[in-house]
Amino acid sequence: MKLRHTPFLAIPLVLLLTGCIQINLPENPPQQTSSNPPTVAPTESSTPTAEPVSLRIPETCGELVRLGVIQSQVSSHFVEIPVHLGPEGSPRANAFVSRGGIACQWGIPNSDAGMVVYVAPSKTPTVDGFSAVQIAGGFSECPPFLDACFYKDESAELGVDFTSAEILVEGFEIYIGIGTTDLNKLLNVAREAATNMGYV
Repeated sequence: MKLRHTPFLAIPLVLLLTGCIQINLPENPPQQTSSNPPTVAPTESSTPTAEPVSLRIPETCGELVRLGVIQSQVSSHFVEIPVHLGPEGSPRANAFVSRGGIACQWGIPNSDAGMVVYVAPSKTPTVDGFSAVQIAGGFSECPPFLDACFYKDESAELGVDFTSAEILVEGFEIYIGIGTTDLNKLLNVAREAATNMGYV
């Protein structure tokens, strides 16, 4: 016996399906209001300000320039040698010490091989003033280094390889005389001295 499809069976199904997708929308949907972000009062910057560099002259030559640095730049045979001051000493060394500075010397005992490092507050602490003095003294400008740097090859005058330099760093004057014409070695010693004085 054949089953016949009756049309009334489809009506509830249609109603059911249409009921599932029926959406009741409110007559007056709420208006969206634009909300402005809260105003933030400006605050002082929390970025720390850089403190001024304050250098000091170490009390001993070993604290100013480590012996290992001297030996690596010049000769492994170098040792610290006392500097003679007063009438028998170097006028330049006397001048630096008289300004509250320090005079240091390293070398090979009983030989002409040696080097000196003198440090004191500069008589001309401005870059322009310091530079003018060095140029007048026959010094040539180094590649950019610390605040100001000037050097002179004194080999011809002394008869041996010898280079000297005048360097300004944060108001201090560093004088270096070294038995080589390699300026880089001289600057490495100067950097060591400036670092041990507190330069960063």
